Amino acid sequence: MGESPADDIKAYLDGATFPVSKDELIKVSERNGAPEEVLERLRLIDTEQFSDPEAVRAALGNSSRRE
Repeated sequence: MGESPADDIKAYLDGATFPVSKDELIKVSERNGAPEEVLERLRLIDTEQFSDPEAVRAALGNSSRRE
């Protein structure tokens, strides 16, 4: 089994300056080669601002539990 998006998100956050908006986070992740599954999960998150990478991980973890 592969890792969940919450597990591997840090690989796609290189270059993000925290705090960061959701829109900017998606742009950075796209530039860093995030797969569509990760980008879609980021788009579905209700949070609009993230204080640090752990906040992104937590939001993705919550997002995956809703499905």
